[in-house]
Amino acid sequence: MSSIVRLHSEKAEAMLRALGAQVAPAIARALNRSIKSARVVVARETAKDMSLPSTRVRENLVIQDAYPANLRATMSASPKRIPLIDFKATGPYPSRGRGQVTAMSRGGRKTIPHAFIAVMRSGHRGVYKRDPKRSMRGRPNRQAIVELRGASIAQVALKHAAAGQVRGEMQLAKNMASELNFAIRKAQGKA
Repeated sequence: MSSIVRLHSEKAEAMLRALGAQVAPAIARALNRSIKSARVVVARETAKDMSLPSTRVRENLVIQDAYPANLRATMSASPKRIPLIDFKATGPYPSRGRGQVTAMSRGGRKTIPHAFIAVMRSGHRGVYKRDPKRSMRGRPNRQAIVELRGASIAQVALKHAAAGQVRGEMQLAKNMASELNFAIRKAQGKA
């Protein structure tokens, strides 16, 4: 069988060889721009799933940028669970023993009986509940309080990682072309 169409990469290879040391920084820039696009998709979908503002989710998605010596950009999510107060928790403050807090959840607002909203001495505001298994330090006849937390962003973001991967790969193709064209123009003195 004879070939009808032949593509040769000789011209492209010659251009890349001419770029030399400028190729790796161009690839690193393309990777860094692409991973940020992936973060937008993962943050938006995770925020929708968790009923949180996307800025709250985005700050927990950490990007490790690529650089010329290491052409790999990664995004990871914090495994730390989000305080329940961030899930639009409402309830009486101060509760005066009548604590009943509601917070946003996947299915709508959920009621957390015996919970209360309080501000600690440090100024941290949160949703708390008494723990019958533990006692307060220095007061053995008084139950300790624990802060209630929701899911971690890492747990939920894993469900949306595939969508972020697809978006990142789409953007990587565009960004690679753009960055390499820029590097070629710069090498030819036209940039």
